[in-house]
This record gives sequence, C-alpha cells and structure tokens, in this order.
Amino acid sequence: MAEKTSETSSRKRKFGRDQASEITSTCANNRGSSANDGGQPNWVLDQALKKASRAAQRAA
Repeated sequence: MAEKTSETSSRKRKFGRDQASEITSTCANNRGSSANDGGQPNWVLDQALKKASRAAQRAA
C-alpha cells in the first residue's frame, strides 16, 4: 500500500464528514413524513443513516 499524503487523507476525512452531515440532514427532514404520504418509515431512515455514518467513519 502506498503511503498516503496528509493532504489526501484530510480531504477524504472532510468528504466523509460532508457526506455524513448531508445524509443526516436529509434523514432528519424526511423523518417528519410518514410512510402513508410517501416518506420512508423511520426505521428505514435509521438504517440508512447508520450505514452512511459507518461508511463515513471508514473513509475518515
């Protein structure tokens, strides 16, 4: 594995954080709507959020 430069890894970390915050805010916005009016049920959003935050942590 090649040595990562600190610039590359910090850019990846920033990208991971940006993705995580964007997904978090999307989930929070959708949380108000129920499955009946076309929104995802909360447990689906929670699972998506968990997956996204784990992926972001791996990228960090």
